[in-house]
Amino acid sequence: MKKELKVKDSDFEKMEKVYTPRNKYVSKGFHLYFSYGVRVFLMFFAIVVIAVVSYLNYVNSFSKSTSVTMPYEVSGEIDYNVTLLPGNPFETGNLSAVNTYIADYIDDIGTDFVLDYAVEYESDIEYSYYVDATMELKSDKDGSVLSRKVDTLIPEVKNEVKGTDELNLKQNVNLDYNHYNNLAKDISKSIRNEHGINITGNLFLEMHVDIEVHNKEFKNPVNTSKVIKVEIPLLSTQVKAFMVENIDEKDVYTEYEAARLTSKSSLFVAISLWIVDIIFLLLVFSFIAKSTPKKSNYMRIRNGLLKDHDNVIVNSKNDPDFKGYNVINCATFEELIDAQKVLNKPIIYNELVKNQKCMFIIISGNDVYKYILKEADIDYYN
Repeated sequence: MKKELKVKDSDFEKMEKVYTPRNKYVSKGFHLYFSYGVRVFLMFFAIVVIAVVSYLNYVNSFSKSTSVTMPYEVSGEIDYNVTLLPGNPFETGNLSAVNTYIADYIDDIGTDFVLDYAVEYESDIEYSYYVDATMELKSDKDGSVLSRKVDTLIPEVKNEVKGTDELNLKQNVNLDYNHYNNLAKDISKSIRNEHGINITGNLFLEMHVDIEVHNKEFKNPVNTSKVIKVEIPLLSTQVKAFMVENIDEKDVYTEYEAARLTSKSSLFVAISLWIVDIIFLLLVFSFIAKSTPKKSNYMRIRNGLLKDHDNVIVNSKNDPDFKGYNVINCATFEELIDAQKVLNKPIIYNELVKNQKCMFIIISGNDVYKYILKEADIDYYN
């Protein structure tokens, strides 16, 4: 018998030293390793950080949107008196506003248009206005307009008030009502004689006001347009003038300034980081997809058998020992199921090689019915 030689420490010095990358960390007393979960967390954390930095650069590249407000108030009203024709049955030729007047006694109607406008802050106010009289005759049958005549009683007047917070506008208009009423009677008579249509008529007295406010807090002027409209009946026995629509408004002017680009470099950085973040996100998803274990055909078939026959299969962690048993190898799993139905015994499942090979057995007395499923058998089921 050959004598065994004792191994000496010097013999290990002759062995070839194998270099591994981790040695440079271990030799320095430092070893860094991240698990799969930690790596995925750090990747998504980096994506969030890049996204936040990109968003901050995007926000900083634009100015903030702002708004400026200025409350205002506007109201309008009318006041009028009536001048009567000579020979009227009343004691005076002038009457102040009452409910109604006899149309045939009216000569002129003097109307005062009053517009009060106020803003909260001192401003430069430009304004213009004009007054029109519109005679409108309609068919008494269907309300269609048969005649319309517009006269400008006061041409456009322009003015400006600087450093003020209010505007008080008052304009008197003298309307020759007798002229318009007689004109309406002539037209009505002509239409009734020629076409047999009865006519109703109205006279509209309108003051159009345009206001433009210049305030230092507003970049653009603020514009307001109002119409004070008075309706006076024509072709009627009794006459009463009244405002068509009451003007009484309180509101707030608001000027918005949209955000604008102030730093092209910050916007460039934001877009670049956004693109990098998307690419990095795609790489992370690719990493997760590649690193996630995929189920093989063997695993799908094994899991299917365990699920479909769960009521008769029991799992075993112990390696089987068939010594002293009569082992019967089943060609297919269906044959093992047939035997189970006849013997009414449970099927014992044991994983021999993880995710590659497993065994199903039935023990009945001294007999063991066995079926092996492995990767090589997959083609049989496909």
